[in-house]
Amino acid sequence: MCFIVSRGSDFIRLLVYGSSTGWTRGKRHSSQIGFMASPLNEHCKGEDNSCDNVDGTCYQGCDPGYQGALCKQECQSGTYGKDCRLTCNEHCKGEDNYCNNVDGTCDQGCNPGYQGALCTQECDLGTYWKNCSLTCSKHCKGEDNSCDNVDGTCHQGCDPGYQGAHCRHECESGTYGKDCRLTCSEHCNGEDNSCDHVDGTCDQGCNPGYQGAFCTQECDLGTYWKNCSLTCSEYCKGEDNSCDNVDGTCHHGCDPGYQGAQCRHGELFPHTVNDLATQNITSLFHSLDVRIRWITLGSNSKKMYKF
Repeated sequence: MCFIVSRGSDFIRLLVYGSSTGWTRGKRHSSQIGFMASPLNEHCKGEDNSCDNVDGTCYQGCDPGYQGALCKQECQSGTYGKDCRLTCNEHCKGEDNYCNNVDGTCDQGCNPGYQGALCTQECDLGTYWKNCSLTCSKHCKGEDNSCDNVDGTCHQGCDPGYQGAHCRHECESGTYGKDCRLTCSEHCNGEDNSCDHVDGTCDQGCNPGYQGAFCTQECDLGTYWKNCSLTCSEYCKGEDNSCDNVDGTCHHGCDPGYQGAQCRHGELFPHTVNDLATQNITSLFHSLDVRIRWITLGSNSKKMYKF
């Protein structure tokens, strides 16, 4: 440790401590002394901060963070440590990535995505941004929902049903699935045929005539309307009485005696088929003037009957 004891006009008296010599007194002409502080070299390396008793040069060099013959200069901005040979971490916050000249600690904290005293550690998995204060979206694809430690972009894309760099936006109405590339069934109930943004199931059920989670199946044969809840008319023509799956219109028309699109509007005539046949035969006999000229009803008796 170098101390100035007294200073005259031309000479300076010094008290100098050296590890091998102990405390010694000296006198040097002022022209030989290039330093004036007391103590002069607190950053000289070594337990005793020993320096040259003439010019103050540090015998063992400088403590970490300092440089120059007298070890009075801090490391230049962006450097630190022994002989200022180390470079501050690029993730130290600030324009010049400034850090502590001695130990490299980032005095202003870390850039987004990094943590630790020296800002050498990325954010823990699942976190990002300044001070690792934000959490990755739970819809980032993958078991760990990992995302970029700086800006939170999902590394592996999004889970089905979500979109955007951070996977925080649901698919737009009418789309679903991975990257929202799939289209909801046109038979999903609702004005915009909306469906679940993840798996495409029709949230509001199906339009008339369709069934199933995705509303892609027509009603079973013989049924129609909403939820396939109505049955085709038994008077629809054909073995299976089939009708339109949406409105129940009979595909092949109606059985004899029925009318209407769904063959539900009563009979064409007020009588059954058998009654119609009997009525027609009776009318035929009444319309004919049948004469049987003579029918013998006993001995020599002749009468003419007119029906």
